[in-house]
Amino acid sequence: MSRLIRMLLVLFLLAGLVIVAVAQDSPKKPKKVHFTCDNNELRLAWKAGEGAKGFIYALEQAGAQVFKKITKATEVWLAAGEPGVEYVAKVRSKRGDKRSKWVKRTVICPSAQVAAVPTAAPTQEIPPPEPRFTRMECSRISRQIHVEWQLQPSNVLYHLEIYELPNSLPIATWTSHWGNMAGITPAGNDGKTYRALLTASDGNVRSRAVSTEHTCDFGTLRAPKPPIDLSLSCGENSELILSWRANPSGDIVSSFNYKLYENGRQFDNGSTAGADNRGMFPPTWASGRTYRGTVRAYNDAGYSDWATVDRRC
Repeated sequence: MSRLIRMLLVLFLLAGLVIVAVAQDSPKKPKKVHFTCDNNELRLAWKAGEGAKGFIYALEQAGAQVFKKITKATEVWLAAGEPGVEYVAKVRSKRGDKRSKWVKRTVICPSAQVAAVPTAAPTQEIPPPEPRFTRMECSRISRQIHVEWQLQPSNVLYHLEIYELPNSLPIATWTSHWGNMAGITPAGNDGKTYRALLTASDGNVRSRAVSTEHTCDFGTLRAPKPPIDLSLSCGENSELILSWRANPSGDIVSSFNYKLYENGRQFDNGSTAGADNRGMFPPTWASGRTYRGTVRAYNDAGYSDWATVDRRC
């Protein structure tokens, strides 16, 4: 009986050593993770966990992943956020092929507001000239509504609202001292009419609002063309770097699919959004081996053909 007990104790100790070794082999998850949306800019920051050699981070909206990337930094700019929209960001540590658990954070971008214009003396209430629209159109390529207007003195604050008629609430707002084109424009729907309402303020009084309307006519959406400018390189820290651009001569691109091969064997795949993309992918490359990256574009009309690039490290 005593011999059996000794054997059980030995097995128990060995199992504990294995658990400790596995735990020590995996990096700790990031600490003090902060996800913010200030001035409609989404930013994610964290402190490195013990044993981390890099990080994987991702952005989600409405339950769908927008993108996933790899970095060695501990603070990243994610994207331009939309007022009132909820976003989920997550990050985890990596070391070689080991990964920590995800750390998730949620944020809702605040709705844009225009500060109240203080009351000035009657002799000072001279509003700036009314802005004048120079262009409003729905881009067939980006399928977004673009609005431009004539520039005024640099101290003028512009406030733009875009409505989808006959709705009485704006679908997008934009406020800035600089530029004569909306920095954030919503996606338009084919056959819908949109109204742009624009005011100018010098800090004391606001001009009378001017408006213009445009009906989107995109025609038939076609599948996008294959991505261009593919590049596959053997980067520092033995990580593969794959980059590409959306083909500007084709229709709008909603997302991209990519695949990575090592000596003909696929070892990674995924999807990401955006027109210009760059990502670092595990596992690490090895000298003398041939790698291939393939990328295709997607929209609601279908997929493009695959674009391919090869690289021997």
